[in-house]
Amino acid sequence: MGKEPKYKEIYHFFKKQIREGEIRTDEPLPQEADIISMFGASHMTVNKAMTLLAQQGYIRRVPGYGTFACKDYKVAVQSSQMQKEGINQIITKTGMTPRTELVSYKIRKGKEIPEIAAILKTEDDQFIHEIIRLKYGNERLICVTKAYLSQKVLPVVDVTRLESSLDEYVNDMGIHKTDGYSELQACLPGEDLVPFYGTDHIALMHQRIMWNVDGMPFELTDNYFDGELITITNPRRMEITPGLES
Repeated sequence: MGKEPKYKEIYHFFKKQIREGEIRTDEPLPQEADIISMFGASHMTVNKAMTLLAQQGYIRRVPGYGTFACKDYKVAVQSSQMQKEGINQIITKTGMTPRTELVSYKIRKGKEIPEIAAILKTEDDQFIHEIIRLKYGNERLICVTKAYLSQKVLPVVDVTRLESSLDEYVNDMGIHKTDGYSELQACLPGEDLVPFYGTDHIALMHQRIMWNVDGMPFELTDNYFDGELITITNPRRMEITPGLES
């Protein structure tokens, strides 16, 4: 695999710094001339990276003042504000028959999945439930979903419940999600998703939802929707695109 384009190198560098708080919200990014010098890039290349960061809500560009980090990529929500319907319910509303297939269930140590562990505030030797499932409508794959649940909040998972609603199961266990955030961006399938979609040239909508339980990080879910079938008007709502149900 060849080296990634320079604009993507710049994009990933500042995206990581903003997400990890190295550059805080409303703090300025380096001047364009400094970025050009840092990466040995052209003005056009830097502008392309900055445009992509702005489109995805990581920065805001203020003419005459500079470029500043922002958190528009992260939409904070309360439990009452988040769409209550699960993916299966949305599929059913279109007249399709939903089906959930459990791909795998694992208990992972935090050190095995450090990015997830950092979000769930899990130590290296603490455990996280990893649940990978497929969502179908009339046997057409609509979504690959990866859920990570903190074992500190949910000690044990009943695997027999994982081919039905995860939200219902969590509620039945007496766990009530209170607040969190949702992120949304377009992407292409990574190597882990290609086996499900059969190609790396399909547009996906990646929806990341993070939930707390009374201030304690509990659930991180990544949904990867087939972009031809799903319309997400904002990070809180989604619907099946009319006319593509067959």
